[in-house]
Amino acid sequence: MLEIVKKTSPSINRWLTSVEKDQNVDAVLVSMLKNMEAKPDLMKLLVLAKEMVQAKEPRLVGIATLLIGSFDHPRAHSFLELLLSNTDARLRMVALESAQLGGSLWGLRKCINALADREQAVRMRAQELCQAWDAA
Repeated sequence: MLEIVKKTSPSINRWLTSVEKDQNVDAVLVSMLKNMEAKPDLMKLLVLAKEMVQAKEPRLVGIATLLIGSFDHPRAHSFLELLLSNTDARLRMVALESAQLGGSLWGLRKCINALADREQAVRMRAQELCQAWDAA
């Protein structure tokens, strides 16, 4: 699958890579994501992510989110902000991990804010990401 997925926590990695074995997932969208990893384009990724949200496939949204997180750009930040308030804890965790991918202070602030998340797994991952940032 996508190399960027390997940078996530093990539980999110398993969740996202399960899309490869799922016959119900739109293969065209998966192929588009693979192409985007090879040649990232923020505006195209945002449009693609919006289509995936409408298709109600959170795993594809998660993968697109990781690709979007590599951009330190206000539009990428806006998209991640929306996902950081999503009801699905897995998407919040992916958005959190995406926020820190760019290595920006904005991403660090999002990790710190997530220390108060209502889901324990998200809080724990936020703590791990903050510790990794501190060690760097």
